[in-house]
Parts: sequence; structure tokens; C-alpha cells
Amino acid sequence: MADGHENLRPFQSVEEAREKGRKGGIKSGVTRRKKKTIAQAMELILRQSVTDKKQLEAIEKSGLVPSGKPNMQDLLLVSVFMRSVKSGTIDDLLKYQKLLGEGPLENESDTLKAAREILEGIDSVID
Repeated sequence: MADGHENLRPFQSVEEAREKGRKGGIKSGVTRRKKKTIAQAMELILRQSVTDKKQLEAIEKSGLVPSGKPNMQDLLLVSVFMRSVKSGTIDDLLKYQKLLGEGPLENESDTLKAAREILEGIDSVID
């Protein structure tokens, strides 16, 4: 069984190694900034107040959120918890944990996929 190194070829010169390292560093910076922007946008969204009457009722019924003005993070937490209770699995809770940066996601597309799956489930829990 191959270990994945058979198609690698060594650098031909120090200059080539430097150039590839430089390009990798630039790409890494771009990716880091994208992830930071996504995290900041998610934080802004989660701080927004819940205004939908149906959603507010769902939060109140759950009893999971202390009294006060619930925000989108409260709604997300309640809906993820209720979906996990209905399904009998903790998959949604793990996705929620990963979205908050407390668990490993492989890449940016995994983050967006997890967010999309959780948000799609909010309506199904509230209805």
C-alpha cells in the first residue's frame, strides 16, 4: 500500500523552495482572513434579536433560555437541542459545537455545510 509520497518530487533549487513557501504563506493568509470574516459574520448574526413570533414562542416553550430578549444564538441552541431530542442523536449538537469553534472542522466548506444543515433544521423544529 502506498503512503502518498510516491508522486512527490524534490525541489530543484533553493529558489524554487523559497518561491513555493512564499506562495503557501500568502495562500495561508488569505484563508485565515476568510475564516475570520466568516466567524465575525456568524457572530453578528447570532447576536441579532429574535423578532418572529413563532420563533419566540418556541424559545419560551423550551424553557432552555432565561427570560429576557432572546437572540438568534438562543434560537439556534433551542432548535439544535430539540432536533437532537427528536432524532435521538447528538449529530446536530456536535455540528453546533463545531460552528462555535469548539470542535475541529476540516475546512471552510465543512463550516458552511454544517451551518446550512443546522439552519435548515430550525424551521422543522419550530413547525
